Amino acid sequence: MVRRGGTTPKRYLQFVAGLLALLVLPVSLSAATVTAVADRSRLHEGESLLLEVQVEGKPQQQWDSSVLDQDWELLNHSQSSQVRMINGDFSQSVTHSLSLLPRRTGLLIIPPLCFGADCSAQLEIQVEQGQKQAGREQRLLLEVETDASKIVAGSQLVLTVRVLFRKEVKPASLSEPEPEGVEAETRRFSKDQSGAVDRDGYRYQTVERRYAIFPAEPGTLVIPPLRLSAEVSTRNFPFGTGRRLYRRSEALQITVLPRPDDLGDRPWIPAKDMTLVDDWQKNLPDLQVGEPVTRTLTLNVAGLSATRLPDLHLQVPESWKMYADQPGRRDGDNDAGIVGTLVQKAVLVPTRAGRFTLPAMALEWYDTGAGTWQTAQVEALTVEVAPDETAAGNAAPLPAEPGSSEETAPRRPPGQAAGFWPWVSLGLGLGWLVTLCCWWGRRFWPRPGQPAVTPAKAAANQEKQARHRLLKAAGSNDPVQTRQALEYWYRCLSSGGNPALPEEAEERLHLAVNELNRVLYGPEPGSWQGDELAAAVRSLKKVKNTEAPAGLPPLYPGNCGEQKKKQGHLSLGKR
Repeated sequence: MVRRGGTTPKRYLQFVAGLLALLVLPVSLSAATVTAVADRSRLHEGESLLLEVQVEGKPQQQWDSSVLDQDWELLNHSQSSQVRMINGDFSQSVTHSLSLLPRRTGLLIIPPLCFGADCSAQLEIQVEQGQKQAGREQRLLLEVETDASKIVAGSQLVLTVRVLFRKEVKPASLSEPEPEGVEAETRRFSKDQSGAVDRDGYRYQTVERRYAIFPAEPGTLVIPPLRLSAEVSTRNFPFGTGRRLYRRSEALQITVLPRPDDLGDRPWIPAKDMTLVDDWQKNLPDLQVGEPVTRTLTLNVAGLSATRLPDLHLQVPESWKMYADQPGRRDGDNDAGIVGTLVQKAVLVPTRAGRFTLPAMALEWYDTGAGTWQTAQVEALTVEVAPDETAAGNAAPLPAEPGSSEETAPRRPPGQAAGFWPWVSLGLGLGWLVTLCCWWGRRFWPRPGQPAVTPAKAAANQEKQARHRLLKAAGSNDPVQTRQALEYWYRCLSSGGNPALPEEAEERLHLAVNELNRVLYGPEPGSWQGDELAAAVRSLKKVKNTEAPAGLPPLYPGNCGEQKKKQGHLSLGKR
């Protein structure tokens, strides 16, 4: 009898050995080969390096790029994969393309790049100072400069960024400056300026970009390096995508000095230049009592934003009224940087005739170029205010004073007869007087087919014209002109008797007039819109009423054309 189970232990051992071999085989097959190759071993400061990392096989895990951060800045990372089959065997490879920018000069190390336990070899790269290159490497340059190395806190620092490139270079992208060290405001001004320059025997096209930086406090202002990337056509890529180059500027440090010790109560206006212009200095208007005129002051400051300019405060004689508008502010620019402009307008109303002196106005500013205080000012003005012509026309002529130089008629000697000539003169005078009376009376005689013009109709026409004048002034949003037109309209409205106003319309008019008075005579005058007052006037309808309604007595007794100004129940405010 043959025992077949004798070989069982041996076969069992063989089965276990084969199983262990199968388990170990995937581990050995999963090992990857990592190779790192740089496009060059020597480069200049500001140039980029292309590093290709090829991984053959399947790595155990992905790599960590932070090992490059000490000496290199990773600008771009792309990867491509490839699968091959040879004699039934499959192979896989992945290529990582890295664009690196050196952070310093000297001998730099690219450490081993590891994918789990699989690592590449270490590389050494020599980085030299300067941007002097040879041949095609001169196609792209980046220059950064400032107009000063020391400035005062609050003043303007102009940063100029210049890109130099050959004709083969395609459009580039440039990072924005982000100052550090002290709090600062950065503003880009003007458009990019194109030009051409020569550098090291090469002709370059240039694009300049300018920034205005305003540090708010003393200290050290640091402008970190700016980065530039551009695609350059090469012989290998004459069409389509070429080689991408990267450049980085050097970091800049600016010393920010504190404000002057003698600042005191002066407003802090650090500038390169400043002018204060008064439009009355060159073109003085004709001034008349009660007539509003506008005076405009313009402040131009080179090297400071308009939002940081102080308000201008006009000084006028005590007997004048002034209504100042909100100042207008705008920013422009020139070769020196930001130019801030403040425009202050004020409506002046002289209330007395005579000669007056408008005070001078001065504003001190700090000249950042010379480091000294300067003064911008407008000179004092002496003006003549004419009396109100309307009031002067209504006044009766004064009798001649005794001893005046007026000529007198010669006296007739006593006892001499006057003759017949006085009677002739008397007859002619009476005839002329009769003719004048007939001509004047024809104005009130009704013509055939035409109704007679009654006094009531004449008053209605005057009220209509006054109301049109009031609506026009309110539509222009001019509070001073509207106030004068409102008084004249109400005199016309009250000339033939007291108007009976609907209660709702009267209340609406009261509210609109109170708002006008608040703007004109309130502690804080502001802008005024005449839409509500115009709507209130349009809603009123004059009702004939011989008896004045209670609560609304006559505002201005007398004729509409009279210039008397008395206070009535419907108060328009103190003039």
